Amino acid sequence: MAVYRFFCATFLLMVSLLLDVSYAQEDEGKKDVDYTKIRQAIEDATTLKYTLMSFQEGDDDAMDVGFVDRVEHQAPNFWRHTALDDSGKVKSIHIVDTTGKKQLYLDMKSKTATWLPHPIHVYGDIGMLDWMASFIKKMPKNATGQRATGDGKADVFKVKTVELWFDAETKSLVGLSLPEKDPEFSTELSDLSKAPTTPRPGKSLGRVYKDIEYGVEFDEDRFEMNVPEGFDVMEWKPPVIESRSKT
Repeated sequence: MAVYRFFCATFLLMVSLLLDVSYAQEDEGKKDVDYTKIRQAIEDATTLKYTLMSFQEGDDDAMDVGFVDRVEHQAPNFWRHTALDDSGKVKSIHIVDTTGKKQLYLDMKSKTATWLPHPIHVYGDIGMLDWMASFIKKMPKNATGQRATGDGKADVFKVKTVELWFDAETKSLVGLSLPEKDPEFSTELSDLSKAPTTPRPGKSLGRVYKDIEYGVEFDEDRFEMNVPEGFDVMEWKPPVIESRSKT
């Protein structure tokens, strides 16, 4: 009888330990993610790269890709846009340095280089990193669902009509969708694998910033403003604005 009670006590102890372990694992799995640290990492970073996709209203109210750019920021005031054509090949490269007050535009098809006038800081004084981090400050505690990103799944958080996408595994910010004229753009957006199309006039529905990486190390010559060999240097001419005479 004593031996029987010993085995029963041992069995109950083992079950209790197993239950404690399973509960601990469950609690660990449900542990809240500290998005404050993620936001701080983004704010502390100085370099950034992402893919920018513009969506337009196409035929039969379909959502078409307007353009696809690969964007790289060496600093808040120093960036490089690489535009892609329909086949995904590089169409043009635009390097902008607002501090140095210069920008170089390379047309890869015509093999021409144009020095453009003093650039405007389109990303504002805070820069893209702080702009992205500002949305994290406003987002709710709980995700509204998940979205397929091509490389995996992302947890989706909504700030009004803007969506923030955090990788389901690493919890890093990997995407952001921003409506323009269509408030439901983020909800309607589904296919991020479309090839770019030739930009054309049309209703702009919204933009997607995907494949976001921050704290990136770039090659030293990545942002050098040199005219490649074999390129013709073109003179920039301001657009002619015709004046209208009053009748």
